Amino acid sequence: MKAEPIAPEIAQRAVEWLVELQSSAADESTHQALRRWREADPRHERAWQRIEAFHGRFSSLDTPTRQTLSTAAQAPAHSPERRQAIRTLAVLLFAGGTAWGLREHTPWPAWTADLRTGTGQRTRMELADGSVLQLNSGSAVDVRYDARQRCIHLHEGEILVETAPDAAGRPFLVQCRDGRAQALGTRFSLRQWPDDSLLAVHEGAVAVYPALQQDSRRVNSGEQLRFDRQGWGESSAVRPGDLAWLQGMLVADGMRLADLLGELQRHRPGRLTCAEAVADLRVSGTYPLENTDRAIETLASTLGLRSRYFTRYWVSLEPSA
Repeated sequence: MKAEPIAPEIAQRAVEWLVELQSSAADESTHQALRRWREADPRHERAWQRIEAFHGRFSSLDTPTRQTLSTAAQAPAHSPERRQAIRTLAVLLFAGGTAWGLREHTPWPAWTADLRTGTGQRTRMELADGSVLQLNSGSAVDVRYDARQRCIHLHEGEILVETAPDAAGRPFLVQCRDGRAQALGTRFSLRQWPDDSLLAVHEGAVAVYPALQQDSRRVNSGEQLRFDRQGWGESSAVRPGDLAWLQGMLVADGMRLADLLGELQRHRPGRLTCAEAVADLRVSGTYPLENTDRAIETLASTLGLRSRYFTRYWVSLEPSA
């Protein structure tokens, strides 16, 4: 039988207890009061068990949920900041089917992912089996290891995976919107584009399964393959410099200016565009992702363009005359 939904007032009180335990004022009396509250009603205990289940998932990761909890715990008691953070946490932890039912239409899964990077951020994580996962700017993943498989769910962005041998022989899978990739002892990257996904193999091999296909296609070291839910697209050689983002750089080799600005845009808040008249100019060079303003000025100087700042976060490269 389906469990009765947890009432909003109970959910909010459970979140309040979680915040109180994280605050500097928590002591043994706080823990005793929480135990009494849990024992007072089975619904209280069920709400707290849900809190503990979610807290175990995000406590060791820099997730939006953890950030919101930190904000609430550090805010003064009864302050508007703490009240708002508690309401946000209650939605995140207890929204259940209502929120997750919007999975296909909103960025909710990405926003609540186990591991996420914001604009201009990159991160590296060693997984429980020794595999290494690196996230590019604006990326989000869930990590799901169990007795049968090791699975990464890419919700958005781009990752690089270096798989480690597994004593239990569990397969290593990466699931994304367009299908899944199974590593065959390998180092590979996967990026979700608006209309398809791009898998590039740097060592070993990967089997790619489009979401609506039963068959797979093997991608070997030095190859990259585009695919969507329907099937496979074009295959080509991995380009030198594709992993330069790991060192905080962007490498262009005859890249269209508009495309290069699109890559820089991933690492910069706001809007970065160019005039249509210069969009097809070809650009080669190496540009720092940590300082996109410098990259913009270098492009403008090299190509004889002017950088027009409508605001600090809206920049366009245009003909100088």
